[in-house]
Amino acid sequence: MTSAPGRGTAAGAAADAGSMADAGATQSTGATRGAGASADARATAPTGAARDAGAAPATADAGATRANGAARDAGAVPGTADASPVTADTGLDTGDTRSAPAPDPAAAGAVGARLRRLAAGSFDRSAWPLDRERTTAAACVIAFCAALFAQGGAARWVAAALVLDVLLAALPWRTPRAGRSGPSFWAETLCGIAVPAGAGVAALMGGLAWGTEAADWWWYVVAVGVGAVLVLTGGMNLKALVSGDLAFVYGPTPRSHALARVTASTVSPLGEELVFRGVVLASAAGVGAGVGGTGSGGTGGAWSLGLLAAIAFVARHHLPAGQNRRGSSRALLAEITAAGLLLALVAASGSVWPALLAHALNNAPSVVFELQRERPAERKEP
Repeated sequence: MTSAPGRGTAAGAAADAGSMADAGATQSTGATRGAGASADARATAPTGAARDAGAAPATADAGATRANGAARDAGAVPGTADASPVTADTGLDTGDTRSAPAPDPAAAGAVGARLRRLAAGSFDRSAWPLDRERTTAAACVIAFCAALFAQGGAARWVAAALVLDVLLAALPWRTPRAGRSGPSFWAETLCGIAVPAGAGVAALMGGLAWGTEAADWWWYVVAVGVGAVLVLTGGMNLKALVSGDLAFVYGPTPRSHALARVTASTVSPLGEELVFRGVVLASAAGVGAGVGGTGSGGTGGAWSLGLLAAIAFVARHHLPAGQNRRGSSRALLAEITAAGLLLALVAASGSVWPALLAHALNNAPSVVFELQRERPAERKEP
């Protein structure tokens, strides 16, 4: 809610008080001229009162000014009647005694209507229940969550976070996404990256070795090669990407959609590497995925968990509604290759950071592609 201009502020109070003080000074000067003032002097008083009423921002101040004019006509002491109304209205010296403004029902109703339009444009209840592919993908991620929970310690929190991630991805998001508003598109994007990124940040803040330990420098050189292999496996036409022809073929996209996809491609690798690959290091060390965890221990347990993690990593990309450009066998091959190579890189280097570099390099062409497609002017969003 916005109050009337100038009300409730120190500047507004000072203006009111200054106006009344000027009026009082004028009245005192008039009193010294004697009781036999001319009619012109009395005519000046209403003009000053009208000026006071114009300077005051509210009806109460105008009423106080009219009362002052009546008091002057009755021969009251100049300035005496002004002090109480001004002080009561502005809260100067005696404190602000005004009650809090009442909520604006119209504004609350507008917010509620906006949220309802956002929900209607974001969800399609006919998308429930999940189809067979999405149900299978959800089952694979839940199986990995069960294995994580058995690790104990912080792994149980990661497992709980991934269950929440599955539930958010299983919401009936409306497709095709191209026709949805920017806020709706951003809501789904944030739901998709918040849980893995949050779990990864928790691992880093907890000081867990599997999230903070770095690798030897030459593993990062290997990571660059792995990233190049993943880009080539993905099949994107790099020549057309560099020239801009690829973006031209696909056509422009609203700026909000492009920036949401760029954010997801940039932020997701960190959470995914820590959640889907970092736990393998903890299991191999036999300490669970966190402090106080029991862990399965041993190489056999680590590779079993790693296999489940690789499957869950691929499955999670098939949880969202729609094809998401993942309907081809080549896209599935690229995902399986990424899961295998990144897991092997983590296990060999003893750190998630080389795999994170390779993952980021794999996503880099998609970031460039979305930035090229960005369309500054887009339709008005609800």
